[in-house]
Amino acid sequence: MQLGDNLSQIATNHSMVGGWSSLYDANKSVVGSDPNLILPGEQLTLR
Repeated sequence: MQLGDNLSQIATNHSMVGGWSSLYDANKSVVGSDPNLILPGEQLTLR
């Protein structure tokens, strides 16, 4: 993660089926309860 990244942008850049919500579901343990708050340095699973 880098400053300015968001789940929607990441999902689009990686052509993720299900979009940002799929990315969030796969990474709730990292992101926490607010999908609008992701922090630089967090490592997300892309699947």
